[in-house]
Amino acid sequence: MPEKGNCMGNCRNESIWTMIGVVQRVVKEASGFTSENRKGGYFCLFDIILKCPVIISMIGEVPAEKAGKYHRLSIEKAQRTFDHSEHKSSYESRNEKEEKYGGAIRARRYIFSFSGLKKEEEDEAAMLVVAELLKEIDSDEAELIAVRNMNQFYPKLLEKFSSLLKLYR
Repeated sequence: MPEKGNCMGNCRNESIWTMIGVVQRVVKEASGFTSENRKGGYFCLFDIILKCPVIISMIGEVPAEKAGKYHRLSIEKAQRTFDHSEHKSSYESRNEKEEKYGGAIRARRYIFSFSGLKKEEEDEAAMLVVAELLKEIDSDEAELIAVRNMNQFYPKLLEKFSSLLKLYR
C-alpha cells in the first residue's frame, strides 16, 4: 500500500506507458475531426481511491501559449468530476462563464480527463474511447454518458477503434 500522500505509489511504470500510448493514439484520431490545427493537449488520470491525479501528461503538440491553460483545465475537470461523486462526467457540472467544461469521465478506478481539442465534446469522446480500450468502462456505460451529454463525436471516434475494441472484448 502506498504511503499516505504518495499518489504515484499505485501505478506501475508499464501501466503508465500503456495508458499514455492509448491516449496518444486516440487523441491523434480525435484531432482529425476538426479543420482547426489542434493536435494535442493535456491528459490527467485521477485515481478515485487515492483521491488525486496520478498522471498529468502533455499529449501530442500543444502551442506554448495554450499549455498552461490546457494543463490547468485537465486537472480541474478531473477534480470537479471527483468532487461531484454522483456525476459520470464533467459535462454534468459545466459552466462556461467559470471556464468549467466537459472532457472528463468517471470510470471504475479512474477519472480520465483531457483538455486541448477544439470542442469539449471531442475531449470527452476521446476519454470515453480511452476508458473503453483500457477496460475501465463498458460500452453500454460509455454510450449512456455520450447520449446523455449529446456527444456527437463519440460514435465517430468509436467507429475508428471498433475493430480494436472487438479484440479486447
